[in-house]
Amino acid sequence: MQTVLDARWLECPEPLEQTLTALPALGPEDSLLLLIHRLPYPLFDLLRDAGYDYQYQQEAEGSFQITIRRLPSQR
Repeated sequence: MQTVLDARWLECPEPLEQTLTALPALGPEDSLLLLIHRLPYPLFDLLRDAGYDYQYQQEAEGSFQITIRRLPSQR
């Protein structure tokens, strides 16, 4: 199952806080799709340290889609 978190244009630190709050609910095969207006570099370090993997792509209008999953060893 994929959960979508639309954090575009939220004030800092709301996107980071909402993302970190949503992560524990992810099951072994689940993912979180984060929609955001800029790359959240501090989040990337936190994800790696907590055992999550992520991939991102930039959309035509300039926002980003970031897909977050647990690493296999953390499932």
